[in-house]
Amino acid sequence: MGVKLLPVCLAILAFLSAALSSSCLSPAANPSNPFDILLPYQQVDRFNLAEFKEPSGLVFHPLRNTLFVIGDEGDIAELQLDGNLVKQARIKKEDFEGITCDPATGLLYAVSESKAEILEINPEDFNVVREFVVDPVFEERRVLIEDKNKVEAITFVPEADHPEGGRFYLNNKSTGLNSGSESVVFAVDAPLRSGAGDKLVGQITGYFTVPVTDLADLHYDHATDHLYLISDETNTLFEVTRTGIGVNSYALPGKNQEGLTVDHEGYLYIAEDSGGIIKFKPKQVNQRG
Repeated sequence: MGVKLLPVCLAILAFLSAALSSSCLSPAANPSNPFDILLPYQQVDRFNLAEFKEPSGLVFHPLRNTLFVIGDEGDIAELQLDGNLVKQARIKKEDFEGITCDPATGLLYAVSESKAEILEINPEDFNVVREFVVDPVFEERRVLIEDKNKVEAITFVPEADHPEGGRFYLNNKSTGLNSGSESVVFAVDAPLRSGAGDKLVGQITGYFTVPVTDLADLHYDHATDHLYLISDETNTLFEVTRTGIGVNSYALPGKNQEGLTVDHEGYLYIAEDSGGIIKFKPKQVNQRG
């Protein structure tokens, strides 16, 4: 059984209080508006991706030391860390919104906006290996609302003691759970190790809500065990715990930000839906294990 998450309907208050806390920021760097806190990175490069339309999801692959980007037209590509193309293909005509990686197996996992399904993809040839349909019901209540904005993002969190190797976190852009003016982040367990066959079911094991309706991507940071959430409408990056407690918020550079990942050296990459990937260097580089 997975650990259940508690709904956090006032998460923005937690973001604000955490962002203004002196334990998070020095007084000199504490502005009146926490959404004005600049991201502690500086831009070092930009990959234009002329042949790749509308990138919407991005992940660093630790076993291949490359980036994988997925797009609104069903395209997927592997890039070197300097932006050079390794290979590109079209999986199928689908509005893909997020991509992640299981570092133990190296397999990729993608979600589309129109379907509450997780596609397992072989990074070598981009073939779809299995599909996991997400059961929308949690504790006898439908929490994954069926509308045109089903799933916007996905990230995988490895867990050594998890029988399936870890769990996914997915984001639904507009939930309708309460007023419909928030997003929801789901924890989802899928039979990655135990499941046989190409059509399987993933189960929601918990969720928390965030009163922002335009969350566009999720990223898991193993160094802190936190989740990072992108709001492309407000150009904001939220840092939260895996139970939805706000830790910090940052003004996010760029526009139409749809994908976020960090490589093994701490460089950050942002994919913009309008085209291209921006690469940033930490202002204080900390080597990641």
